[in-house]
This record gives sequence, C-alpha cells and structure tokens, in this order.
Amino acid sequence: MKVDTEQADAVIAVRESLEATLVKPESAPKKWEAIDSVAAHKFCVVLKEWSWKGQAQVEFDDKRFDIKVDGKARQSNGKGVRAILHAAFVVALLRFCHENQTPHPGFVVLDSPLTTFKQGRDSGTDESIDPSIEAAFWVSIAKLKAVLQIVVLDNKEPPLHLAGAISYTWFAGPLAKAGERRGFIP
Repeated sequence: MKVDTEQADAVIAVRESLEATLVKPESAPKKWEAIDSVAAHKFCVVLKEWSWKGQAQVEFDDKRFDIKVDGKARQSNGKGVRAILHAAFVVALLRFCHENQTPHPGFVVLDSPLTTFKQGRDSGTDESIDPSIEAAFWVSIAKLKAVLQIVVLDNKEPPLHLAGAISYTWFAGPLAKAGERRGFIP
C-alpha cells in the first residue's frame, strides 16, 4: 500500500511541476470578425432561389450574433421559417466554401428543413412553409454540383420528377417489406 501512495505522490509532484511551467493563454478576443459581404450575398442568392417572399436582404446582428432577414431577426420567426433560414445558411456556406476553395468537408446534413411541426413534441410556434419554397428547395438541391452532397432527412418527399436527380431514398420504417430500406442506419 505504501508503494501505491508513494507513486501517486510522485505523479502528483510531476503534474504540479509541469503545470507550473505552462504559459496560460490570454482570454479569447471579445470582438468577432465581420461577416464577409460576398458570403452574405450568397445567402441572399439561396433565399431567392428558394422563392423567399420578400427582398431577401440579409444583415448580421453583432449583438445577438445571428442574422436578420428583411429587417426581422431570425429568432422572431416561427419554427418553419427558422428551419428554412438555417438550411439556406448551411447550403450557402457549403457553396461559398466550395467556390472560394476554403476548408469544408463538402457535405452537409439537414434535419427536417421542411417539416415544421411535430405534434406533441414541440410547443413552439407552428408555421407552414410556403409550397413554392418547398418546391424551389428541391429544384435547388437537384442542381447542386456533383462534388457536393446534401443529405436531407425529412418527412417531406421531393417531387417525383426530381427523385431520380437527387438520389432519393425512401425509408419504409419498421413495417418495411422485402427490398425496402427500413431506416437510415439499417
């Protein structure tokens, strides 16, 4: 038992010695870098591609560290609009990074960008997505460059004429028949 406590004391002494020699970093800067105007413009382009009702004027609120679209804070919208704005931002970032050869893995995963309300699971504001936005979303995804990938997990299905262009996979769930895929992770 004495050997164990001696070893523990020796390890503690070495750790304390090492910690004493460490240089403590200064605190992180409190000022954030400004958002690139070209990147903000790409976000506007995606919103317009998706048939956004309004001017699609995007500003960045430095105090809230969030966006405003057409003068309205993102958080002031219902869940449906917030989901579309989030998806548009992620897609715009993917495109911006690819076009400017900046680091990005080249794929994104969008979880329920078009499904706005799950009964009994969310007490947030229910807000339906304009059908023209949903249709334009799928057209935009189908036009994505082949080197980029967007995985969309949603209860909404793409129009039949686009299903082949976007590599659509339907998950049949627990009642899947032979040849049907049960879920994302088999």
